[in-house]
Amino acid sequence: MIKIAIFLSLILGVVHFWNEKIFFRASDAKVKTMSFIAGASVTYVFLYLLPDLYKSVAYINQWVFIFILLGFSLVHLLEKYFYQRTEGQERLLRFKEIHFFIFFLYYFVIGIVLAGLLEINVVKSLLFFIPVLFYAAVSRISFEEINIRVREQKVFRILLALAALLGVLSAPVILEHLFLYHIFLAFIIGAFFYVAIMDFIPKEAKGKPEYFLLGVCLYTFLIMLTWVI
Repeated sequence: MIKIAIFLSLILGVVHFWNEKIFFRASDAKVKTMSFIAGASVTYVFLYLLPDLYKSVAYINQWVFIFILLGFSLVHLLEKYFYQRTEGQERLLRFKEIHFFIFFLYYFVIGIVLAGLLEINVVKSLLFFIPVLFYAAVSRISFEEINIRVREQKVFRILLALAALLGVLSAPVILEHLFLYHIFLAFIIGAFFYVAIMDFIPKEAKGKPEYFLLGVCLYTFLIMLTWVI
């Protein structure tokens, strides 16, 4: 299964690296896709990740929720710190660098989780992979306003593209230490949940509510299917 995980992580990396050239150039398509994947992602967090993470209580008891809170709170505090302590272009640069760091860790954990799921259930692993793949295809939308010095530096893009592969390659070691794995996963879920709420879900009058609802309904249906098969 590790070979399949490596293959999927490479697909994810290629899509993430080249997404601005091959995906969703039309503005309206971006908005619709973003709204749809926002709905699917939120549904996946509430109906799959959080319930699955609840099983971590067996390993680290209620402390698992502390690490979710820490991940969520740390991102907020870091953003506030840079927003209040820096000015102009430096502020924007530092603000977005935080997000690059978070997304690298997110994709790194994606690789670990993908490898772990493939060892348990192929269907559930694909259900996990599909929204991640679409998110990689449109994630550049979240960085449209990033300072040119950050956005165009290939080192950032290459690191993000390789993050999932590095996670897959690290999985055999990390999965042997389930205590550490569940702490790490809880922390990253909290951090990504903050980013998803603040950046991924369209704000105010932006977005297409019907596509968000479609994402929620479709992924709710798919996840419910995994409960009975």
